[in-house]
Amino acid sequence: MPSLDMLPTVDQLNSPNSGVVTSPRVGVMIHFDDSSNDKWAVAWFRDPACKVSYNRLYLDSGDVVSICAMSRKAWHAGVCKQKDANSAFYGLSAATNAQTPVTQRQFESICYDTASLFRYHGWTASEVEKRIVGHDEQAIYGPSNTKRRELWGKGGRKIDPTGYDAANPILSVVKARAIVALLLSEGHHV
Repeated sequence: MPSLDMLPTVDQLNSPNSGVVTSPRVGVMIHFDDSSNDKWAVAWFRDPACKVSYNRLYLDSGDVVSICAMSRKAWHAGVCKQKDANSAFYGLSAATNAQTPVTQRQFESICYDTASLFRYHGWTASEVEKRIVGHDEQAIYGPSNTKRRELWGKGGRKIDPTGYDAANPILSVVKARAIVALLLSEGHHV
């Protein structure tokens, strides 16, 4: 298996909000963390009151913070279409919110690391559609987050990484898929 050639991190938090991966990895789930700025985003993941995590958090500058090791399942997905989505998908998140689009550097770093994960697992460019997902595509309602049974199994529980306006996304999964496919082709770089 090739090495996992991901971007170096500027901080390593080793969040306790993680676990043992219990099912095979099937892809990457992209998020935004709903933070107002990078400093507060990192502070939140250090706070013992925080009960979520990602594998990696991407700051405005494109710098990367490791929230929990790539070998661990981050607590990033909740109830999803994919069973045990926290194990099945690596959780990568831009430090931003539903009002502020990702920076070019954030986007490039997420795409670079996603391409590295594809190479590591031997996934191909033809698989980007199924292996790169947005949290909003996967998140569904269930008994743990609503008592309204008619919503169980239905989408609409999360808006990240797209945001409220699909025509002007905070982070475009469609564009990320296209860039990762290019990166996986010989000689292409972000």
